[in-house]
Amino acid sequence: MGWGNDRIVHEMKKLSLTKNSPSAKAKWVRVPKKFPSPPCPVSSNRMTNPRAVSQWVMPDLPDLAQSLGLETCQRHIFLCADASEPLCCGRAEGLAAWEFLKRRLKEMGLAGARPLVLRSKANCLRVCQNGPIAVVYPEGTWYHSCTPAVLEEIIQNHLLRGQIVPEYVFAQHPTFPKS
Repeated sequence: MGWGNDRIVHEMKKLSLTKNSPSAKAKWVRVPKKFPSPPCPVSSNRMTNPRAVSQWVMPDLPDLAQSLGLETCQRHIFLCADASEPLCCGRAEGLAAWEFLKRRLKEMGLAGARPLVLRSKANCLRVCQNGPIAVVYPEGTWYHSCTPAVLEEIIQNHLLRGQIVPEYVFAQHPTFPKS
């Protein structure tokens, strides 16, 4: 089998990267081939021919960024939750904090089509005690013990009003003074 369309689709299916993949958030588009791709061995279900993979791209990265609100958000909160090897808090506690954060940001209209706050779940933020741990940017403010009650304080004060919640801060980027 050569590296034509059928082979590419076959290999991408092995990787769950098909253009009709339910996990895909954008549509995959076929880019015309500019040069022939030589046959390349495939090992351990990973495609080792980057030219074949690069023929499938997501359209218009700037449009995708605009649709996600990446240029309109004011803050971005990262929460350490669902770690592979949970050390800072139990897995259930981290996931409960994450679910609370998602729900509250949506309820308050801070997340969605034109978000004021972006949220990202991190596997580990490398601070393995007193978790769940959160960090808010652009201030670079690090919070410990981020249970749903503490996250509510962070949402109400820091994310909405720009007022840092000092009782849970354990580190801060030096360009932003602690309040």
